[in-house]
Amino acid sequence: MPALLILALLLPVVSSLDLPLATGGVEGQLLYVATDSYDEMFVRDLVEKYPSLAGPVIGIDGLISLSNGLEGTIVVLLDPNWDDALQVLEVLEILREHLYNGGLIVSTLNGAVLLSRLLEDHGVALRVSESSEGFEAALPGYEYEKYKVAVLEGAGVGIVELQGQAPLYRVTIGNGFVVILPFNVVWAYGDLGHEAYLKLFSAILDYAGSLEPSSPAEVAPLASALAVSATVAAGYIALTLSPEEARRPIMVPLRIRTAERNALGHPVRRKILRLLGERGYLYFNELWRELGTSKATLSWHLDVLYRAGLIGYLKYKKYMLYYIATPAALRALAEDLALRDPDVCRILQLLEKGLDASSISGELGLSVETVSSIAALLSSYKPGLCASPER
Repeated sequence: MPALLILALLLPVVSSLDLPLATGGVEGQLLYVATDSYDEMFVRDLVEKYPSLAGPVIGIDGLISLSNGLEGTIVVLLDPNWDDALQVLEVLEILREHLYNGGLIVSTLNGAVLLSRLLEDHGVALRVSESSEGFEAALPGYEYEKYKVAVLEGAGVGIVELQGQAPLYRVTIGNGFVVILPFNVVWAYGDLGHEAYLKLFSAILDYAGSLEPSSPAEVAPLASALAVSATVAAGYIALTLSPEEARRPIMVPLRIRTAERNALGHPVRRKILRLLGERGYLYFNELWRELGTSKATLSWHLDVLYRAGLIGYLKYKKYMLYYIATPAALRALAEDLALRDPDVCRILQLLEKGLDASSISGELGLSVETVSSIAALLSSYKPGLCASPER
């Protein structure tokens, strides 16, 4: 059901602010999430000055009610403040699925704090500082000690300089993006009332609207289930990130562990476990054809099962393999791959000669990620896997 039709059916949970729908300026419907009077005042003043940025304004209950109707929206987390831990977890799952479906989220500092568990789950660490941290922003009267600044660190974090106005963070999660302004602009604007804050925020929304998320496709749970050495990781990141991003610290992902009872609460996830139990392991596309869901939705369900510790996955050449997270299933996977693909035993042979993953990658024409994944898999099951080195 289209998002706007759902909005029409949910008038009781939509704020009473009389704001017209967006008619231009930003590609995609803006959806503002407001939790207090400061948020509502900020949106009123923003839309009054920039009418093309108008959009529905809803509260947290409204966001939860719209969980299946966010397609085509840019969710704007203004300055979220609320303490219901269960609601926070529910909202994070909704926003995670939105991103996996190619959605966009725009956030200020407090929104980043709300998203911190989701960010950490994807290898990004957040800290809040009372100094400028070297950032230069066109924000008259902004007191860093009072309003603070967010600092994000980790692989996949990009910094965007916005026309000399302020730096932004751009984080890729799934097929979508989170764009974070690391300042508490809503609170500061409520205190100071300076139009520079509105101008900056309008530029951020224009930037977010220009982004083109990727189409839903195979998305692996983004924290690797397999240990990769620091030297291999550094080599891989240097190949995939810009020089500026590659110099940023690499943070170990801090994962949210989903309770097993919650992971089993959806029929699709129960069917995934049944299929994997019957067949040992399956490729992503095999699961997709069996289940009939969208690829982005399947990726989300797989991530929930992975975070609950119920399944594992392996990046194998161009494919993702999923299996039940038991030693027996992992052993069966290693044996089957060694039997089917001579590259598996060649990797083992070259590892035993002392070559690292980068060198093996060049010799066999495989990606570093594939070599690292296979190496980690073989590390536990070397004995008897390959009858001879030249299998």
